[in-house]
Amino acid sequence: MVGRHEEVLPERLLVGATYCCLEDDEMLFRQNQPAEHFYLVLSGRMDTLRMSNDGEEHIIQHVSAWQLLAPIVTFMSDGLYPVSCRAAKATQLCQMSRSSLHEACSAHPQLAMQMLEFAGRALSSRIDEADNLVGRNTPERLAGYLLSLPQEPDEAFQLPLSQRQLATKFGVRAETISRLLSDWHRQGGIAGQRRYWKILDHEALRGLSGS
Repeated sequence: MVGRHEEVLPERLLVGATYCCLEDDEMLFRQNQPAEHFYLVLSGRMDTLRMSNDGEEHIIQHVSAWQLLAPIVTFMSDGLYPVSCRAAKATQLCQMSRSSLHEACSAHPQLAMQMLEFAGRALSSRIDEADNLVGRNTPERLAGYLLSLPQEPDEAFQLPLSQRQLATKFGVRAETISRLLSDWHRQGGIAGQRRYWKILDHEALRGLSGS
């Protein structure tokens, strides 16, 4: 919302907006439900996911505070959510309607251009992730993943995925992820256990990641 419309556009988008509060692990919407709303995450984190044919759950994306969730989906011709969405922790959201976004984009081409830019960034991110999976080995991918997570200096952070989910994401066995984390912990590169870790040697991890 920029330029001379910076006061008008929020009003258009907030027509009929509602406040949502979800508990940890609570579903927001499910795959193939009508995409009547999009969201702004106010606090917490949402995960989008799909189920594979063999029943495995695949995390597609993490959506953190002050990020938009599913705005581009509202423009899809079938009008259905292509993924399910679940709260990764207690999360607060602002729910806005599909119709309000369409009307605002029709009235303000600059907003429509911002939505196209949003879609382009999302596509670029998915391409980068696919390239990361294909072109690198498991230690490189895991080290790069740890370095990419938001974290405060000298503080532990929580992995957004369990080790089993990470293994599914990387296409390896959970034992492989556990072994790598244990090895790096023993070597002094990281400290922690289960889903809580702290990077002690950033240079070592950057070397492992190939960056």
